Amino acid sequence: MTIASFKNLSTDNLSHLNLLNQLPGMLGLVCPNRRFIYCNSNAAYTLGYKSMDQAIGTLIDNTPCKASECTETFAGQNDEVIKTEKPMKIIDIHPYTNDEVMTFLVEKTPFRDSDNNIIGSIFYGTEINHSTLSKICSVIALSDSHYRKANNCNQRSYRVGKEFKSTKLTNRELECLYYLVRGKTSAAISDLLGLSKRTVEHYIDNIKIKMHCDSKSALIEQAIENNFIDFIPESILKNANLNLSVIII
Repeated sequence: MTIASFKNLSTDNLSHLNLLNQLPGMLGLVCPNRRFIYCNSNAAYTLGYKSMDQAIGTLIDNTPCKASECTETFAGQNDEVIKTEKPMKIIDIHPYTNDEVMTFLVEKTPFRDSDNNIIGSIFYGTEINHSTLSKICSVIALSDSHYRKANNCNQRSYRVGKEFKSTKLTNRELECLYYLVRGKTSAAISDLLGLSKRTVEHYIDNIKIKMHCDSKSALIEQAIENNFIDFIPESILKNANLNLSVIII
C-alpha cells in the first residue's frame, strides 16, 4: 500500500467512520502494513496519543505506550484475521496510557472496501471493569505468570476460541489442556470440570495422540512452544458454573 493510496483510504473511503467516534469502546482499523487507517478518540487516548489525528497513519510499532512491546503479537493476529477472513476474540491485558494496566475484550474482523476487497483489520475493544470479570482475568494471568518474562509480566493477549490451530481438539480436550499447561493434575482437572479422573486421563491420552506426544511433559512443552498458553477455550468462559474458585484452584 502506497502513501498516496493510504491517504485516499483515509480521506475518501473512511471519513464516515468519524461518526463512530461516539462509541464508548476502542475502535480502530489497521492496514496490512501495520499503520492505523483510522481510530476513534477513545482508542487514540488509551494507546497514548494526544488525538485521533496524531494516531492515524502511524505504525502500530510506534504506539506511545508499553502495549507496543507486544506489537508482533498484535500484527500476527491482524495478519491471521486478514488471511483466514474470520473474526477473532481476544482478552488483552497491557499497560496503556500513563502505564495504567487495563483489561479489554477485543474483537477483530476483516475490513472490506466498497469493492469487497479486504484492506485491513478492524478492532473493537470493550474495557472489562466489572469487578468479578476483572478478577477472573487477573487470576488467569496469574496462573501462567511463570511462563512470562520478568520485564513483561503485565502483558497478555489471550486468543479466545473454539479451536486451536490445526490440532482438531474437542472442547473438553481444549479445557483439559488449558488446565494441564497451568500445572493442574488429572485429579484437580476432574474437580474443576466435574468429570471423573479416568475420563480426564482419557482426554489427555487423546490429546497426546492428536499432538504426537508420548508423555504429559512432552505435551506441555509442545503446547507452550505453540503458544497455547495464550489461548483460552471459549467454553471455559461460557461455563455457567464459572466462578473464581474454579479458576484459582
